Amino acid sequence: MELDNRNGEADLLPLEVNAYTVDGVEVQFMSAEMFLKGLNVDALETEQYNEMIDLTNSLNEPVSVGESRTVTFVSETPLPDDIVRVAVTPDSYAEPVEASFKG
Repeated sequence: MELDNRNGEADLLPLEVNAYTVDGVEVQFMSAEMFLKGLNVDALETEQYNEMIDLTNSLNEPVSVGESRTVTFVSETPLPDDIVRVAVTPDSYAEPVEASFKG
């Protein structure tokens, strides 16, 4: 997903995106970082664990004011074709806010 913060007033580190279809169906997406943090790492070898930590850290970069770049989100549900509305939770302490969506 392309996150455009060129007109923003603060850096964004979105944790969740909720997409809504024309029929009102909600599809939830979580940041790739949150997905990786939720994995059971007990069975990983030290090298695999370190690789996962490096990957998680690389995905934990906020989108700065003035910046536009691709951010990875994960869902168990495929992205529907008929999305009409999107809400983004911009950080861990914020309520979801409406976002523009270009489908």
